[in-house]
Amino acid sequence: MLSLHDASIQHPNRVALVVGEAELTYRQLWEQVAPIVDRLRRSGLSRVGLVAGRDLSTLRLLYALLETGICAVLLHPKWGRTERDAATRMAKLDYIVDTGATDPMGGPWPTTDEKWQAPSPEDIAAVVFTSGSTGRPRGVRLSRRALMAAAHASEANLSWRDDDRWLLSIPLAHIGGLSIVTRCLAGQRAVVLQPENRFEPGELIELVEATSTTLWSLVPTMLTRLLRARPELTPPQSLRAVLVGGATAPTALIREARERRWPILTTYGLTEASAQVATQPADQREAPPGAVGLPLPGVEVRVIDGEVQVRGATLFSGYLTDTRSPDTKQPLLEQPTRSTLRWFGTDDAGSLGPDGWLTVVGRRGHVIRTGGEQVHPAEVEDLLLASGEITHACVFGV
Repeated sequence: MLSLHDASIQHPNRVALVVGEAELTYRQLWEQVAPIVDRLRRSGLSRVGLVAGRDLSTLRLLYALLETGICAVLLHPKWGRTERDAATRMAKLDYIVDTGATDPMGGPWPTTDEKWQAPSPEDIAAVVFTSGSTGRPRGVRLSRRALMAAAHASEANLSWRDDDRWLLSIPLAHIGGLSIVTRCLAGQRAVVLQPENRFEPGELIELVEATSTTLWSLVPTMLTRLLRARPELTPPQSLRAVLVGGATAPTALIREARERRWPILTTYGLTEASAQVATQPADQREAPPGAVGLPLPGVEVRVIDGEVQVRGATLFSGYLTDTRSPDTKQPLLEQPTRSTLRWFGTDDAGSLGPDGWLTVVGRRGHVIRTGGEQVHPAEVEDLLLASGEITHACVFGV
């Protein structure tokens, strides 16, 4: 499960990582990661903070942590000291590795005589911080079981092709970025690494073309910038799917992208469900207006009192912090082995159509109550953007 060593044995000559003009096979990447794994197995550590930039050294350490079963606590490289200190205290971190390094700040890895034990499926593989609708970071504990289940669910929808390469242009500290790494590791396919710099549409298109990227994950803002940068731009021929999620995508944006022959697949997910919950099937290019997709295999979705709720093996194992949500007082998942049996309330408002398609209209906490009516800002924004004369819209109550 999530083993680079296994991949290096099963597919030694298959490309694992594309960095610039260099292509590393699984054997070559394992040869670089193996010494780090050896040191970590003798460290006695259970949790390591990783400032997760998009660079080769950071990825080497992430692969090593997954191999040894040491939990990777992902810290965003753009966080300020206050945010990083808060996450460090919450996760009780003694060792932090900064972007581009493989050894912790302030000294080498510790050593111990304790015997290393192979990780189990319920061990926490990573902690990913999400602010949700509260603005306060929460550390979401994701087990190896959950990440593998999410990888299998994604594969069931997209299927793997021998030449697949997934471009990593989303921050690695977000579940969208981490899940690209874990999906490709589980499927033993290649990750294409976008350098850590600003989002430049022209440069990214050149990168996709030069690396023959087949899969790409984008948030709506990134897609908007791609389409606006060059109106005559056509998608690179190698691309077979572009997943758009992470925020509500305006209907007009998706329609424009599809009219320009971009292979768009809308998707909805959250950190607590290891990324994807519902995604447009790869073999269905037409979707009901406003719908984000069908629940992925192994993921159950229901809507109760207008709230989207999720159940399945991809669910998280609880938060780092309190045993109850400070906002809703909703009990959180405390027993990882029972988490697949519980429904998790996402606090997202949505509906399920008779054909099973999920529509998400925004956060329940963002609803504007006016004149006895409940108005979802995202729906109003969508209508404004559909005019074609407005490029950005933000609706709020006054």
